[in-house]
Amino acid sequence: MSESLSRPAAEEMLHVLQTKTACDRANTPAGASPRRMPRLVDYHPPFGRRWSFPAALAEMAPDASWPLALAQPVYIGGLNPFVSFCIAPPAMALGRRTPPALSRALASGLRWGMNHFRRPPFGAVITLSMTGNDAAGRAVKYEQTLRHFDSYFFAAASFMAFFKPYAGASPAPAGLRIMGRWVDPAAHMENMKALGVEAEESLEETARTGP
Repeated sequence: MSESLSRPAAEEMLHVLQTKTACDRANTPAGASPRRMPRLVDYHPPFGRRWSFPAALAEMAPDASWPLALAQPVYIGGLNPFVSFCIAPPAMALGRRTPPALSRALASGLRWGMNHFRRPPFGAVITLSMTGNDAAGRAVKYEQTLRHFDSYFFAAASFMAFFKPYAGASPAPAGLRIMGRWVDPAAHMENMKALGVEAEESLEETARTGP
């Protein structure tokens, strides 16, 4: 981010760190361990490799109709080393049990760290990385990266791209629907690119890891 982090924004970020651990446990399939440890994730140039933390999103909660590979954690990066290793660990370890006084101190530390250690490039990026077998049985790795220098525009672009095909369509059936299960992914990506979002994808053959 290029602008200074405000106190309310720091408190909101801390809240996410404190609550996502409990969500991660709730969304973990039976017999599996929740992934709460940070890892290095490659977001590709100009952002490169960043320490990232697993975050539980309601849209990514395991579903009986999904392949097991899709029930994996989403990692969020962009935090600097001070926040990643001094603020995030106690916030995630204590979660919602964090005493109010300590929460205020952690929020102050998060704000200070984000404002004093930020450096370019600034922007928002989403990277999808998946491995598996193609139709011919070959082991392959697929990656897709979306990015934009304005994180606020990037967040709005997905909604605008989603709304475009349905602006003149008939009303949707009644009931609550998750956007990701309603849209056509290929058309959605094309609409986002038309709005100015940069998109790259790659598919490469990898070493076989199974029979």
